Amino acid sequence: MPIQVPPSRFHNVTSFFSGHYQCYGLNVQAVCDHECRFTYIAIAVPGGQPDITAFRRLGLMDNLRLLPLGFYLIVDNAYPPSEWLLPVFGGAERLNVDNDNVNYYLSQCRIRIEMTFGMMVQKWAIFQRPLRVDLEHTGVLLETVARLHNFCINQRIRSAGDDNIKAHPQAFAEDAPSNTGGSEILFPAELAGSSRTREFFVQRVREFRLARPR
Repeated sequence: MPIQVPPSRFHNVTSFFSGHYQCYGLNVQAVCDHECRFTYIAIAVPGGQPDITAFRRLGLMDNLRLLPLGFYLIVDNAYPPSEWLLPVFGGAERLNVDNDNVNYYLSQCRIRIEMTFGMMVQKWAIFQRPLRVDLEHTGVLLETVARLHNFCINQRIRSAGDDNIKAHPQAFAEDAPSNTGGSEILFPAELAGSSRTREFFVQRVREFRLARPR
């Protein structure tokens, strides 16, 4: 997601212009859970830079490699596949029927991050127009809004009853987004640009004859 900002007073102004969104902005990398709460959020690079550059700049893969087997992020095809990073299939790969079927089910999960940003922008109107704060303060602003966003969702869940809190006490331990963490590495050997986990999904979808609704 880009955060829209006015043209910067910094020297390389063009690096902030996103050709995709046709505005000046900042590249924001974020992770959310199934309740649309941010578990990680950061301003990475100027808005004209691609997501993979932002991802590498933040060093997120170092954190992801700490995740145990069975934990991973579902992302779009701007990111490289690995055992901890499962992008939807893009390009020629998505023409394969099995891959396209997997894309449908992965997208049902990945849509949560789109919903999370949509909810945040809808509730906090400050993001509905170019920001009127110094560029140096945008990180603090984003983190503050993310904390408030999580707080509001936790309060809504709490008001619905205590069952969720009893079943998932750690999810309500704090309202702040945080970096990911985990236990020992269970996949010591990683092949660059490949994902055995994603290929396993393709196999399972094929075995159960699951398909994208037509």
